[in-house]
Amino acid sequence: MIKQTIAFMAGLLIMAASSTVRAQEIAVVDIQLAILNSTYGQQQLNALSNDPSYADLISTAQSIEADVASLDSQAQAEASNWTNERFQQYTRQREFKVADLQLTSQKIQSERERVINAVIEAMNDQAIGALEEIIEEQSISLLLRESSVYSADADHNVTALLVEKLSN
Repeated sequence: MIKQTIAFMAGLLIMAASSTVRAQEIAVVDIQLAILNSTYGQQQLNALSNDPSYADLISTAQSIEADVASLDSQAQAEASNWTNERFQQYTRQREFKVADLQLTSQKIQSERERVINAVIEAMNDQAIGALEEIIEEQSISLLLRESSVYSADADHNVTALLVEKLSN
């Protein structure tokens, strides 16, 4: 009889605990995405896109890509008639172009990362403050990083709310 009473009480405690968990609000957020999608974040990314030196890097990368495609097209059309020396020349030219493209792409990525990091650093405190407001307003008891969650529906994602708060 005592074992049954203990089991019954344990069952009641588990049911009470599970109903308490269900009453708590769980949400996910992507803070970096919110910061970058805020008005300030978008302004900074647009400023980068409009920067002449950045635009030159993009143009250079596109030109190199076109050169590589042209070399490949020429090789497809004529390679059957090439001597071994001509094939080696093509290979060297292509390798140099691909190396130039990789370096230019690294420069583009580096500039983009520099701006992204500056935006995140500039808005981090503001984002944390806005997120704390959202937590209180939405009565969120458990907030997870979106990237750490296997699945969450849109109703549990507060990233858009954070973007809105940061953009005001």
